[in-house]
Amino acid sequence: MSREQQVPVEDLDDIWVQHASVIRGLYLQRQPRLSLREVRNIMMKDHDFPDFKLCTWETKLRDKLGLRKKLRKTDWPIVWRHCIQRGHRGKTSAVYLQGVPVPSQRAWAEIRRQGARMGGKDVRSTTSFL
Repeated sequence: MSREQQVPVEDLDDIWVQHASVIRGLYLQRQPRLSLREVRNIMMKDHDFPDFKLCTWETKLRDKLGLRKKLRKTDWPIVWRHCIQRGHRGKTSAVYLQGVPVPSQRAWAEIRRQGARMGGKDVRSTTSFL
């Protein structure tokens, strides 16, 4: 890209916000879910999006748009505690991430993997998902 064709830095930050709904739809809501590489290729081809590296995409989606496909390790114990509290009240729980339901088997696997247990008991014995 020649200097005349380069996009100003301010416009590069705005481009993420301008296309936020399209990116969100492709990255989180489309079924089957697309990989980040596939989203980047669609945005470049169909929406004239500049060619950014994948690491730039990861950073911008996380920091600028607040999009994640997965919770952080520190988030799963909070989810577990919330499910336990609801279970004690006789309620079932469903986990949603960015408005998209997380399958119960995946949620339990992540909770166990991240060590979100109480007194060595398996979390399945205290509460249940939908």
